[in-house]
Amino acid sequence: MQCGDIGPCLHGEPKLQEKSMSSDIVRTGVIGCGGIAQHAHLPSILRNPKEQLVAVSDSFEDLARKIAVLNGLKETDAYADYRALLERKDIDAVTVCAWTGVHAEIVVAALQAGKHVLVEKPMAVTSDDARQMVQAADSTGRTLMIAYNHTYDLATEYVGRMLKTGELGDILYAEVFFCEDHGAWDAGAYRSTVRSATPVKPGTRPTDPYIQLLHYVHNFDSHVINLMRVLIGEPKGIEYAKWIPKSGLWAMLDYGTYKTFFKNVETGQRRFEKGIEIYGRNKRVRLDLAPPSQRYTPGVVTITDAQSQTVTTPMLEYRWPFELEHEHFSQCVLEGKQPLTNGHQALPDVVMAEDLARLALKQ
Repeated sequence: MQCGDIGPCLHGEPKLQEKSMSSDIVRTGVIGCGGIAQHAHLPSILRNPKEQLVAVSDSFEDLARKIAVLNGLKETDAYADYRALLERKDIDAVTVCAWTGVHAEIVVAALQAGKHVLVEKPMAVTSDDARQMVQAADSTGRTLMIAYNHTYDLATEYVGRMLKTGELGDILYAEVFFCEDHGAWDAGAYRSTVRSATPVKPGTRPTDPYIQLLHYVHNFDSHVINLMRVLIGEPKGIEYAKWIPKSGLWAMLDYGTYKTFFKNVETGQRRFEKGIEIYGRNKRVRLDLAPPSQRYTPGVVTITDAQSQTVTTPMLEYRWPFELEHEHFSQCVLEGKQPLTNGHQALPDVVMAEDLARLALKQ
């Protein structure tokens, strides 16, 4: 996968950045050692020939030490304070897997310390925080990439090529969907997560309905918002949005010549359904993405001919999207190029989440 080329809204030459690498290896630290770090990012870093794991950090120091040793480091390479990790001169980049509420603080500090940054989605809670992150990346000349692993799925890339070549014909309608099953889809994988011996204190739930819904949209819909924008571009506006607690979020987006229906449904059933279906004048294509923790489950592309109704499912090469994501990050850092999901590209996701939350509460 080349930097800067997957879908209609990301075409064009990537912006060159100031190179800072003295070798062909990106020396990486990981900040936040929870489930997504353990089951996705750390294995991907260790498998990436262009990355070297150097240190880890977590506010639970015993957890950081356990994760360091389990991944071939020394206990002295584990830190309770991420600032101590950022002071190390032998670290070129960090992968941030901490709680979303502290993303802006950590990312800005890392960029100002001269580190390149890959940060887990969602980028930030508010667009103001996201803009601070983008400004820090621009002012320091360092790489900022948001970890939208589904965007790097080879099935997503396949659908992107279909759209760019016009194979579908004029788009008539699209649906973006995410049906949540309350965690049953990844319970097996995350059951093996290493945890701190220190009990986790329950956090204080926000009482503001807008903040509650904003967190909901970020946690469950940031992937499909970015996927939609990567594949079919920017909507002209949101015509309707409705949120029913414990049921889901629905919205209708205006794309000028067609509409896109956006749905997040909580069924309470053991199912996982995430993706996009695009109705073209010539063909209809449906992209079904796999649960991110299921390493050997590929995304599925289903194509239906509009006239004959013949259905085909192409056999695609499979690579775990998290590994492709880290390979893309290290390539962009080493070559001084902007990632596909850079800060400027991902900022509108945060803005759209805010708009969806505000409008849904008015209905």
